[in-house]
Amino acid sequence: MSNSEKIFESLDKNNFTIDCKEMRLSPISAISENDQHVGPGSITQTSDGHFWVKMYCRGNITPARVFKSYQNAEPGKLLEDEHYYGLEADDLDGNHWTTDPVLPQFLPSMDFNGYVVEAHCRRLSTQNALSFEPAANSILIVYRGDIPIPCNTPTRTETRVGERLYAKSINLNVASFEAAGFEFEIFKEPCCLRLYVMAASKPIHLGTVARISEALQLILGQTLSWSVVEITQRKTQTTHVRAAKRNEKRSRVGPPIASGIVEGERNVWILFSKYFQYVLEYEDVSWHPLFRLINSVFKSGEASIEAEGLTLSVSIEGLLKKFFLKKILPNEDFEQKRSEALSIICNSAMDKDFKNRVNGFIGNMKAIQPKDCLYALRASDVIENKLVNSWNELRNPSAHGELVEEKDLQMYLDRCASVLVLFYHLIFLTIGYKGNYTDYSSHGYPMKTFNKRFS
Repeated sequence: MSNSEKIFESLDKNNFTIDCKEMRLSPISAISENDQHVGPGSITQTSDGHFWVKMYCRGNITPARVFKSYQNAEPGKLLEDEHYYGLEADDLDGNHWTTDPVLPQFLPSMDFNGYVVEAHCRRLSTQNALSFEPAANSILIVYRGDIPIPCNTPTRTETRVGERLYAKSINLNVASFEAAGFEFEIFKEPCCLRLYVMAASKPIHLGTVARISEALQLILGQTLSWSVVEITQRKTQTTHVRAAKRNEKRSRVGPPIASGIVEGERNVWILFSKYFQYVLEYEDVSWHPLFRLINSVFKSGEASIEAEGLTLSVSIEGLLKKFFLKKILPNEDFEQKRSEALSIICNSAMDKDFKNRVNGFIGNMKAIQPKDCLYALRASDVIENKLVNSWNELRNPSAHGELVEEKDLQMYLDRCASVLVLFYHLIFLTIGYKGNYTDYSSHGYPMKTFNKRFS
């Protein structure tokens, strides 16, 4: 069993612990006046998706020193870097671990010559040198939970005693495909999902992991948190560990292509590939701007139906502003009418203050609004008219906080479903996807084909 497999097994059993012979807390800010803290301790998985750090430091610490770290903290404001520490730890097996910046608590002790430091952290990392250079860079990503995926490759298992074959089985539990020069093999297991990614010549980093995770979440219609990431590049293997909870589908929002539909399974991985290729050059470890909108929509399906409707509506506007507005040319007829209106107001007998207010209002109308962009897409026959109408019907009531009456629930659900299809169509146009999708705007959720382009 590899080291990453041992780590995941302990994480899945909720008993991951690292006993450390020495731990070091150092301020991450160069201008910080805080001290370094050293001592043995442990890092333990908690039930809330964090790691709990506990250090036993030598020496004494006074109450005044404990509160000094927070004397400049102002309620309501984010803490500055000077309050945070970097943690390094050497475990009993000789591994050197680092964490994301932590905010420690110092606990003076009256019973012995020392004090305790405690902190939460989300991610641990360790790095090892390899004795050989692999033929290709690779990534292993492991997600906790029973996560269904459309599979296209079977695995075969045989049980033999000597030369005698006692049993054999075939299980369709692997998705294998290529995307943007990366080779993917995704193994579906009862307790987890394992992604093996190979790249012969491409550099890989945590930003690459984020882009892969985004693509996977898009095609599953599900938010996911990985537990173990193992990156092998040249002669170095880096392992990142998170105490993520088991992943479960909690959102009402369905994926672009509903699972369990045979004719859609091939298109699922085409959609994955198109999204991954579109966002791959974004190297930040945080979400890509496009996925921030996608994630918001998925998360809204865990809240009230009104929250889902509002999030869908404004996410459409976010997509249009970020990815479409610059491609839409101003309407010449509209510009002419706006100029005529300004001229009429200027030559009118209205008082000066009122003129200024009206001129300011009309002057702001010169910018193309998301709604104008959506209408332009409809006029170009890129977006269906009924989807645009559903957005109009959902947008205004949602923005003004109207609650859904029981008698109107079916109508509201239908509008949300249609706007979800509109949301996915805009994503398809952005990343250049053509293929099957699930039409949630029609009862029965039939499979349809999207083949539009917008440049």
